[in-house]
Amino acid sequence: MNDSEKRGLTKFVHMGCATCHNGVVIGGNSYKKIGVVEPYETKDMGRFEITGIETDKKVFKVPSLRNITKTGPYFHDGSVGNTR
Repeated sequence: MNDSEKRGLTKFVHMGCATCHNGVVIGGNSYKKIGVVEPYETKDMGRFEITGIETDKKVFKVPSLRNITKTGPYFHDGSVGNTR
């Protein structure tokens, strides 16, 4: 692992990303509310639209980060493109 990769991993862990993006496929195992770390505005109500449960508002499946550089665009609505 080179210095850049080490810095990236350190940031990933310290920013709390590993809390949700974990396991064999680095995510895809749970549902979480979007905008917890940084505000994220969206009209999409997420799982609430299916369940009708108030606490499911703006809750989405945590995506896997496997092959992340090849799988853009990102987020539930494709609003963030691949930065490479």
